[in-house]
Amino acid sequence: MKAVFSLAMVVLLASSMAFAQASGVSTVVFSLSNPLTVTGADVDWGELSAGTTYTISPAGEITPPPPGTSPGDLLDPIQWTVEGSLGAMVNVVISMPGFFQSDGGIRVPYTVNTQSAGWGVDIFDNTVNYVPFDPRVPEVITLVDGLAAVQLGGILTIPANAGANDETDFTGTF
Repeated sequence: MKAVFSLAMVVLLASSMAFAQASGVSTVVFSLSNPLTVTGADVDWGELSAGTTYTISPAGEITPPPPGTSPGDLLDPIQWTVEGSLGAMVNVVISMPGFFQSDGGIRVPYTVNTQSAGWGVDIFDNTVNYVPFDPRVPEVITLVDGLAAVQLGGILTIPANAGANDETDFTGTF
């Protein structure tokens, strides 16, 4: 009886070892990459007049026309190109200054409204995939072709003394 019990234990132990050898655990580690690039550009809105309030659309339309331009002329809007994975959804938050400032410290107030920003695949064609939005509120954009443009205009209220003392260049960082 002892021999049968010992034989049974050997068979049980051997089958347990065979099972342990046949079933292994593999650990797999990987990372997901969703590369996203955002490219901005420096913009020069040219010469504007003191004592005037200008409204600039996301496409660069400016009202009233600045000196030396005609109605319908476009400025370069503030623009960012967003590139990433096809169909990616990107949360856009724009940090805007409350004013543009000269080196001498003169400030030109800058505000926006609910239509001051827009995004799309072809931003200059306002009929194709163009979505206006309020730049004060985060906006989710979709990289339809892995690419989108985000553009921003705004309202400049230029004080009458803004050009005093040769203060001609005003900058703002977005």
